Amino acid sequence: MRKHKGFTIIELILAMGFLGTLLITIALLVNLITGIYQKGLSLRAVNANGKQIIDDMSRVVGGSPIQIGINPVPNASGNIGNNEIAAALNKYFFTLPRPTIDSQPPQLRGVFCTGMYSYIWNTQPSYFTWRESGGTNVSDVFQLRFAGDSGDKVGVYKMARVLDTDRSVCSNVVANPSRGIIDVLGEPIELINNDESDLIIYDFSVFPASQHDITGQTFYSATFILATMRGGINIMSSGDYCDVEGRTADSGSIFGLTSDFNYCAVNKFNFAMRATGFTEGEDQYGSRRE
Repeated sequence: MRKHKGFTIIELILAMGFLGTLLITIALLVNLITGIYQKGLSLRAVNANGKQIIDDMSRVVGGSPIQIGINPVPNASGNIGNNEIAAALNKYFFTLPRPTIDSQPPQLRGVFCTGMYSYIWNTQPSYFTWRESGGTNVSDVFQLRFAGDSGDKVGVYKMARVLDTDRSVCSNVVANPSRGIIDVLGEPIELINNDESDLIIYDFSVFPASQHDITGQTFYSATFILATMRGGINIMSSGDYCDVEGRTADSGSIFGLTSDFNYCAVNKFNFAMRATGFTEGEDQYGSRRE
């Protein structure tokens, strides 16, 4: 009888088992590497956009007119308390809820006025609520209204820069904190990229300025938290800021292309700005404006 050479059933089963295990391992590694790559893209987007905001604000503040008399003024008792500090801050910075000295409640929106341009932002709680409701719930967001070519245009921005030479944005908001619509000159410039990273401000604080009594040169320090909308960001956490529900290493839910953890990134930026420009009431050449 003629004999035929070939693999036995057991050999085929072992070979298929080995090949299947190898393919599954490769798929898991590709999935993990892709997730790590996406995590890196999210972190890079946060850092790049945060640097862009700092560069923009530092440049604008550096060329803005100096506002005289923004140091906190002592009260009748000769002391500088929370009320005096808040009054000084309100000349150029305001947020809702209003920040206090001892604690910092979550912000909904805020403004910072430089004397040349003003910055207006909506933070994650208000912007997310507005977006998820289809833009119908606008009670907690700043809407910017400007006269366009075809009439008034109204928009909601994450963080916008607008022309505001008389600091009317801050004075109007301080006078009416519940105000939702702000009239601005010209079209606002959005400073936070609307890409797949979907970044937004979570908190923005400008500390009491320090101003030289003679020259008027002013030193500002500020801090802000910029993060992704996705990933269950919790800025009040003690360390695990990406609070993705059900995320555990054992379950493997942190892996995969669709995991929100891979799209979660957060960073806190601290920076300083110095206003060395001309005094209000003068032009950029030091001459009095009529």
